[in-house]
Formats: sequence, structure tokens, C-alpha cells
Amino acid sequence: MKIIFNLSERQIQKAMILSGLADAEVDKINSVLPKYPELDITEFMEKNDEDNYAHLAFASFALGTIVQLEDK
Repeated sequence: MKIIFNLSERQIQKAMILSGLADAEVDKINSVLPKYPELDITEFMEKNDEDNYAHLAFASFALGTIVQLEDK
């Protein structure tokens, strides 16, 4: 399953603040962000989410979306 978030510029900035990134990292991300209109994080998640907490959180959101789509 591929999950795509269409985040606004404001949401991206909030996420960067909440993630605790250093100013240099924020600058780096802002400079390359246009190169990534869509991002597949599957490989990153497999390497960095050993407890599967993020996988389960994303899956919950995806299932909720499916329910919403099917109820229409």
C-alpha cells in the first residue's frame, strides 16, 4: 500500500518544528523539497521502525480512509 500525504507548506513547516530538526537540516530540506512531490518511505520505515509503531499508525490512518471512501 502506498500512502501519499498532500501537505501544505504550513503543515510541512510545523512538522519540521515538531521533529526537532536543527536549523541547518531545516534549510537543507527546504532547499530540496521541490524535488520530492511524492515520497515513498517504505524502505526507510523498514530500516528505522523496529517496533512497528509508525507502521501501525500509518495503517490505522489508511484503514480509516478506506472506511470513509467505502461509506460514500
